[in-house]
Amino acid sequence: MLSGLRADGKERKQVEALTQVIRLVLVELLNHESNSDIMLVATRSLTLLCDVLLSLCVAVVHYGVKVEEKRI
Repeated sequence: MLSGLRADGKERKQVEALTQVIRLVLVELLNHESNSDIMLVATRSLTLLCDVLLSLCVAVVHYGVKVEEKRI
């Protein structure tokens, strides 16, 4: 996965590696309800990635980020 992220000049390989990172790490951390700090950092990371590469939004939707509205 890391070698894919470091593949200079091979944008497609980098996007595939980022998709794996989203699927394996960030989505799991976003759903980590017992620690809000972890959820916040994962959300910020995912937001920044999606701002840079819009095609990653498809991966986010595909791998199922759970969004719930919580009322106080």
